[in-house]
Amino acid sequence: MQKLDAAGVNVAVRFLLVDTPETAKPEVAAECGADDAKAFTKSAILASAAAVCLLAEPSGEDTDVYGRLLRYVYIKDPK
Repeated sequence: MQKLDAAGVNVAVRFLLVDTPETAKPEVAAECGADDAKAFTKSAILASAAAVCLLAEPSGEDTDVYGRLLRYVYIKDPK
């Protein structure tokens, strides 16, 4: 999941087809590898991308049970 800012609104997004360990919740510790996955998403994907495009699954649900947007993530290579 990544929180993105769209027109001044924070939106929680769950990336489709990306299976990573869950990060910490107040009552549960992070799963093994969760912090590394989160750091990779921030540094290698979001920070280095010239453009990030989020696309909904046309035949699927728009949000999950937690209200997060479910989106495919496409990244334009900045090179």
